[in-house]
Amino acid sequence: MRTNLVCVPFVFFSCLCLASPAQGAPEDYSVLNGSWDLAGGWEAPQQEPRLTLSIGVDGNNVYGDGDLQVPGCGLSFSVVGQIASDGTFVLNIGEPVGVRADNNTFPSLSIRGRVPAQGSTEWAGSFNTSSMGNGECPTPSGEFVASQLPPLEGTYSGTIPFSVGSAPGMPLSISVNMTQSIPTSMDGGESSSPEVSPAARVSHYVPLSGTMTISGFTDVPSQDITLRAVEDHNSRMQGDEFILFFRLGDGSLMMLTGSKADPSGQTVLASISYFGKDQGLLVSGMGNLTRR
Repeated sequence: MRTNLVCVPFVFFSCLCLASPAQGAPEDYSVLNGSWDLAGGWEAPQQEPRLTLSIGVDGNNVYGDGDLQVPGCGLSFSVVGQIASDGTFVLNIGEPVGVRADNNTFPSLSIRGRVPAQGSTEWAGSFNTSSMGNGECPTPSGEFVASQLPPLEGTYSGTIPFSVGSAPGMPLSISVNMTQSIPTSMDGGESSSPEVSPAARVSHYVPLSGTMTISGFTDVPSQDITLRAVEDHNSRMQGDEFILFFRLGDGSLMMLTGSKADPSGQTVLASISYFGKDQGLLVSGMGNLTRR
């Protein structure tokens, strides 16, 4: 009887402790959803590492899709992790397998942070890079205070010079309406993009919808074509970078990619690529687009 009298309150007390939330832990993890500026400035040329990240939260699971730029090297990546009871988290690129694991050509990056309080637009953390997938690239690391980036939304227009193979062509007049959505899980389908590395495959992502009108692309310069981006994981935000993917009726493909040129997203540096039915690159160009 004495044993029972001692054990019952002890077990009851233990259950209360386990059920209690950690002191200082945020109540809502969804405040992490969206795009974040982790490290680096907006001025060009970049001398310091620039790190941006788009985050989606599902329960206490965190999924990130981001971009790391250093002078002469760049890395697009996906990371995953879990939020601990105290609100801290560690995000890592998935472990490589096979040859890329043996010769250190697979990227290795970890990001540490803490969920901000409700209503906060900043959170503190650090990052460490063991490999950018290329032995000639640096492996930056450091601490940061992440600030939330405004959603990419609006109609952007401008003129982009392009080339057909090595020969220059007439400039393209482009107008594209883009709308960033809330994070969602991937539909499970295969990627349709001609250029997707293992480090860029995502399980959760921040969707981006878009409709693009192009003048000067066809044999009739005055004729416009209007394309609607696919509504799957091929069209998404990736930190401060965006990807819009278009399928044409004849089986060819087009991509509009780029990044914000300033924190507000008033101007973006965009690159357009046109791939034939065999996914061979036929037309490419780059230029600035400005929000109207």
